[in-house]
Amino acid sequence: MTARTVPSSPGGTVVLSSDRKWASVLPTLTATLAATALGAAVVLSSHPERLIAAATLVGILIAVASVNPRTAIILTFAFLPVMALLRRALIPVDDWTSHDPILLIAPAVGAFLAVRLFALDQRPLFDDWLSKLVAALLAVAALEVLNPKGGGLAVGAGGLLLIGMPLVWFFVGRELVDRSLALALLGLMGAIAVAVAVYGLWQTQVGFTAWDTDWLNSVSQANGGLGALRIGDSIRPFGTLASPSEYLLLLGVGVVVCVAFAPRLRYLTLAALPILGAALFLGSGRSALLLAALAVVVMICLQLLRGRIIVPIGLAVLVTIGGLLLVRPVLNHTASDSNNSLVAHQAAGLGNPLTESDSTLVVHARAFRTGVEDGVTHPLGLGTGSTTAAADRLGGDSQQNRIQVHHNGWVENIRGTDIDVSNAFLALGIVGGVLYVVIVAAIAIRLLRGYATTRDPALLAMIGIGIALLGQWLTPGHYLLSSLFWLLLGWATVGANPIRSAP
Repeated sequence: MTARTVPSSPGGTVVLSSDRKWASVLPTLTATLAATALGAAVVLSSHPERLIAAATLVGILIAVASVNPRTAIILTFAFLPVMALLRRALIPVDDWTSHDPILLIAPAVGAFLAVRLFALDQRPLFDDWLSKLVAALLAVAALEVLNPKGGGLAVGAGGLLLIGMPLVWFFVGRELVDRSLALALLGLMGAIAVAVAVYGLWQTQVGFTAWDTDWLNSVSQANGGLGALRIGDSIRPFGTLASPSEYLLLLGVGVVVCVAFAPRLRYLTLAALPILGAALFLGSGRSALLLAALAVVVMICLQLLRGRIIVPIGLAVLVTIGGLLLVRPVLNHTASDSNNSLVAHQAAGLGNPLTESDSTLVVHARAFRTGVEDGVTHPLGLGTGSTTAAADRLGGDSQQNRIQVHHNGWVENIRGTDIDVSNAFLALGIVGGVLYVVIVAAIAIRLLRGYATTRDPALLAMIGIGIALLGQWLTPGHYLLSSLFWLLLGWATVGANPIRSAP
C-alpha cells in the first residue's frame, strides 16, 4: 500500500512516487482535463469574456497544480471568496448568466488533483472505513443522476457537480493536506472573513458598489424580484460571496478561527471579533449568528474541561439558550424600536424563535421533517439535482419535485429543505440519507476524540467550524465553504490525522 505521508520540500512541492510516469503523461492529462472543463464551459455558456477568464484561470491553476499541488490548493481557495465578485465585475462587458464557466474553475482543479492522485499515482482510495463511506455516498449521488424523477441528465449532472465536488475535495485533502497546510488554510479563511466582513459592513452602512448594483438588477430581472435578498425596505449584505447565507456562514467561520487560535497568538485575533460580530448581526441571519455563538461556547468549554466531550457540549447548549433568554427583553425592545429593517428582523427572530411571524425556525423544522419523510416514502430519492439550483437552471421542471411546507396558514412549495441531512434523504433516498447521517456522526466523533487526545487548536477550529456550519456541510451553491470544509476534513479525520500523530 502506498504510504499515506506526503513528503515535501522546504518550498512545499509535493514529491510523488511516480515522477517519471507522471512527467511522461503530464501534457496529455493537462490537455485532457483543460479540454473537458472548457468543453463543458462552451456548452453551458455563450459569454466569451467569461469563457476567456475561466480558461485563463483554469490554465494557470492546473499548471501550478502539476508542479506544486499544495500551492494550487491555497490559490484555489484564495480565489473562491472573490469568485462571485469577479462574476459581478464582468457584467458591464458580458451580461450576467447563471451558466457561468467561471463556476467550473475550482471543480476543474479538484478533478485534476484527484485524477493525478488516484488514477495516475495510484494512491489507494478505500484504505479506511470513513473513506469507504464517503466514496459510497459519492457513488449513490452518481447513480441518482440517472433517476427518472430527477428532471433529466443535465439536472442530475449539475447536481452532482454541486454535491459531489466537495466530497472529491475530501479525498484530495486526505492525501495532500498536512498540518502546516491546514493551518495556512484556516489562517487564510480567518483573514478573508475579516476582509469580507468589512466589505459587508460597507454594503449595509454605506451602500452597494456599482458591480453589486448591476448584479442585484440582473437577479431582480431574472427572478421577478430579489426574493430572500430583501428584508422590508433593506437588502441583505452578501459581501464578496454568491449569497447572503454563505456570507454569514463565512463570518461565523472567521469567529471560530479567531477564538480557536487566540491563546496561541496572545489573544490578538480577538481584536477582529467586534468587526465579525457586527457584520453577523447586521447580516440579519439568525441561524448563522446562533451557531457561531454555540460554536464559541463549545470550544471554550472543551478547552476548560479537558479530557471530556459530552459535558462541555451539553453545558454549551445550556449556556447559549440561557444567554438568549437573558437578552430576550433587550432584543424585543430593539425589534420594536429600530428603524433599520435588518436590525428589527434579526432582533425579532432571536427574541421570538418559536413565533412563526418573527422566525423561520419552526418552518425549517417542518421542512427538515418533510424532507426526511419524503426520503423514506420515496426510498429511491428524487435525483441528485432535485434539491439544487440545477433543477431550475438546466432544463428541469421548475415545479417538479418540490415539497410542501406549511407556514402561517399557507402552503409554500420549496426546492429542497435548506438543511443538508434532510436534503440527502430527499435527493438520494433512504440509502443516501442514512449514509450521510452515519458520515456526519463518524466525523464528529473523530474530531472530538482527536482534540481530546492532542489539544490541537487546528482540530478545535475544525470542531467549531463543524458547529458553525451545522446543517450546511454539503449545501449546493456554497462554493467556498462546502469544498473547504470537506478538504480540511480529509486531513483532520483520515489523512495526517493528529489522532495518530500528535503535532
